[in-house]
Amino acid sequence: MGGIARLATAVSRFKEVKGKDREPVLLISAGDFLSGSPYGWLALKGYAPELRLMQQIGYDIVTLGNHEYDYGPEV
Repeated sequence: MGGIARLATAVSRFKEVKGKDREPVLLISAGDFLSGSPYGWLALKGYAPELRLMQQIGYDIVTLGNHEYDYGPEV
């Protein structure tokens, strides 16, 4: 159970609750978003569907982890 839709719902609910109190919220990824994904092979084709989905969810900051280099620095 899980996936990007479940994450999007959790983020939306969290931001809604915090927004009522006018608390700022930053959504941050600490990297390794390419590892273990069934779409990881698309990085070899120049696509990054994970990043597009993360943008749609509302990530503010994304860093690169060691697994973003699994396919080599040229990818």
